[in-house]
Amino acid sequence: MLKYPHVGITVKTAFDQKEQAVEKVLHILRDLGADVCVDNERTRGIPCVKDVSKMHVIEGIDLLIVIGGDGTILRAVREMQDFHIPILSINRGTVGFLAETQFDEVDELLPVLLTGGGVLEERTLLDVLVTR
Repeated sequence: MLKYPHVGITVKTAFDQKEQAVEKVLHILRDLGADVCVDNERTRGIPCVKDVSKMHVIEGIDLLIVIGGDGTILRAVREMQDFHIPILSINRGTVGFLAETQFDEVDELLPVLLTGGGVLEERTLLDVLVTR
């Protein structure tokens, strides 16, 4: 039984092996029986997602998987409609301070995390307005 049956995927706009990264995560999620949708804008042109449901805004999912780096994570949070959706970040960027997992760990970690293993860590979200 999946703790997160409806999973969304978003990805860094441009990086080497983007298609392979999305395809691998998608394959694992489908093998686990998850209902998957993908970020329409950032997965455009990737053949493996042509038959996958598209999300135009980040909502209606139980978990969001972000493939990229810190900038991709921050962009995804800004685009979220519901801040109660947990995020699992898979580092494919250059810095990765915010990312919880590395790409070479997804085969092992995704099945554990989707079935409720792991720890859910809450992080603070700041809203800043600078007036001059």
